[in-house]
Amino acid sequence: MKKLLLLLTVTTLIFVACDKDKTTPEAIVTVSNSDTTYTDTLYVEVPTTYTVTDTLIVNDTVCTSTISITDVHNPVTGETWMDRNLGAAQVATNTKDELSFGWLYQWGRDTDGHQKRTATTQSDGPTSSTPTPNHDIYIGMESGTGGDWLIPHNDNLWQGVNGINNPCPTGYRIPTITEWEAEISSWYSEDSLGAFSSPLKLPIAGERDGNGGISSNSTNYSGSYWSSTIDTDPNSYYSNESTMIKITSDYVRIESRPRAYGLSIRCIKD
Repeated sequence: MKKLLLLLTVTTLIFVACDKDKTTPEAIVTVSNSDTTYTDTLYVEVPTTYTVTDTLIVNDTVCTSTISITDVHNPVTGETWMDRNLGAAQVATNTKDELSFGWLYQWGRDTDGHQKRTATTQSDGPTSSTPTPNHDIYIGMESGTGGDWLIPHNDNLWQGVNGINNPCPTGYRIPTITEWEAEISSWYSEDSLGAFSSPLKLPIAGERDGNGGISSNSTNYSGSYWSSTIDTDPNSYYSNESTMIKITSDYVRIESRPRAYGLSIRCIKD
């Protein structure tokens, strides 16, 4: 039977200030919500020319304006989420809306620049010895690391709002795989159409592999989203994987990926 969802929204205002020193299409924004009283800094990637409520962003310079990011609520699960992927310029208008794709994060890393789709790849390592590498390079998988970008391994980088490297705004965190499973079960259908038709409007934004390659969305028709839950299956190909959901036009599956892979993030409210 088809499921009907009532979409409830709570607006969060994002105040964007000009930064003429920026040479990449990036805006530093402050998130504030009077209901929960928080302020935080978030990085939102925007195209060279993009209009938000009649405000034009040209030549990589973002001028003072107000962008609206809206909390979306699923009454079936009772959960509230951000309305777009981290790094996305807008809410998805269709499953292949490139402005809604956002960034691709290696599991456990913070917003340090590596998540940009144009980030330089450091093929075959070397891995980082600290959870804060202090550079913006996408760290490729090195042989013998079990698929991780970090040695020694750390399972607590994205655990809850107080996770060491939680990239979500204050009050938000990476969802667990259990929370993803509950969300998927509430969808109209378990495929890309169901994902887009849900309150989350999830696009299929591709993924970045352990060598830094990004799958072609138009060819593969798939998108991948991290969870905070580590993979404990002893039969997994790599010893250091974390769980995720894979969305295609045919199915949605719970899978796992090496932590050096780059996947999309959708933050859930704590």
